[in-house]
Amino acid sequence: MNSKKPTGRFTRFINEDSKFFANGRVKPRAFYPKRGETDISVYLTESLIESDIWELGNQHIKPTLVGRADFDAYKVYDVGLSIIVDNSPMWHAALGPFPKVTSESDREAKEMRSHIAAQLAEMSNAKRYTCP
Repeated sequence: MNSKKPTGRFTRFINEDSKFFANGRVKPRAFYPKRGETDISVYLTESLIESDIWELGNQHIKPTLVGRADFDAYKVYDVGLSIIVDNSPMWHAALGPFPKVTSESDREAKEMRSHIAAQLAEMSNAKRYTCP
């Protein structure tokens, strides 16, 4: 088994305008896992050119791709998360695990998730999608 940590640029695709601030920065909630999940989907985009990154997002983000947040893998490790590249679909990876929220009253886990998501948003380079 290869224990080498993935490196390079990863991308979190975004499908809602409400996940961007008016100044173009990505909001922390763009990095929240879905309810009941501890990982988020990201894509390894280090070797891809801009047009290929946007095409990848258009293929996999529904209903509509509105933007993306690019970040370096090494920064993810600094906040205590891991990246597992599964290539299902191609270039896909799981980023996590975020703390598991066991109930609506699990305030500590929610606060930890929020803190991690804020750190990821801060370290990301946000880009809005404009149709070619």
